[in-house]
Amino acid sequence: MLLGLVGACGTTPPLPSAANPKLAHCQQFFADNDARLRAAGIRDAQAWRVAGYPFLRVDRVLASFAAEANNTAQRAAWLARATAHDAEGRELEIARLSPALDSALMDQLRSCRAALGTALRDDDDAWHAMLDFTQVADDYSVTRRVLGLYAVSARVVLASVKRMQKREMPRLIDNDAADAVGGERYGLSADA
Repeated sequence: MLLGLVGACGTTPPLPSAANPKLAHCQQFFADNDARLRAAGIRDAQAWRVAGYPFLRVDRVLASFAAEANNTAQRAAWLARATAHDAEGRELEIARLSPALDSALMDQLRSCRAALGTALRDDDDAWHAMLDFTQVADDYSVTRRVLGLYAVSARVVLASVKRMQKREMPRLIDNDAADAVGGERYGLSADA
């Protein structure tokens, strides 16, 4: 019973507009697609899935702007990027699952993504509920942080970067050398 209660606390809210049969079908369609990808062990790591909203994916920058989208136009712009992240990631995942992309499947995903996005944009309660799930977890290892491996590796990397800068900067700054090898020189013009 305790496990059931803990599991219930960890679930994500469904889109409130899911009473609409088309939206319910779309949510199930995404859930089925995600289950197939999960069973095959396929996941694109470019953007994070928004838990409970399978048609959205975010990166750190996009996640940071979610709470600032306060009107329909801002929400539409935010959703356009979040759904584009999903479309890009999902297309790569499906291509790994089956090299021949099923155009009917992709069309259905596109249609459902648009319908679910519109419903989310227009539903204030759903929008505010979704904000709790847009945080992107960091990939840092607590163990490595505690042991100081990041601090040690940062010093090694920094030393390497400084050596590269010392070696490359004179070449980049020397305009005469750039002209000698056919490089172009750019400057500010009062005409612009």
